[in-house]
Amino acid sequence: MRVSIDHRDISHGLIFKKTLAEVICSVQFSAEELSVINGRKLKDYIVLERGWDATMQEKAAKHPEHYDRITPPNLKIGSLVKGPDRYVLDTPADAKGYEARLTEALKTLKGFLQANESKAESKSFEL
Repeated sequence: MRVSIDHRDISHGLIFKKTLAEVICSVQFSAEELSVINGRKLKDYIVLERGWDATMQEKAAKHPEHYDRITPPNLKIGSLVKGPDRYVLDTPADAKGYEARLTEALKTLKGFLQANESKAESKSFEL
């Protein structure tokens, strides 16, 4: 599993432009990891739970009746398999905190994929 995390500043808004921080995460899975993901049907496994990104928070606040019924876009394995994941935050400090959480989640994902490579062995023992 090869991971690349990039940070960019983006401009958001039509009239009142606001600079936001975007975190772009690209993951290249090995052939073995892809076979585990596809074989065990793990594309819907949630890697990182997260709320609405900074571009959607305003819309969600203005229309809570609509956005409260929709599940925020958690990061799933299937999203990482498709290509780079983009997540927008308010400040560079928020982006750094998100990167730390993302890095830990990807480390956990690596262990999860390794644990799913083969089934557990049967054991007998006496207590």
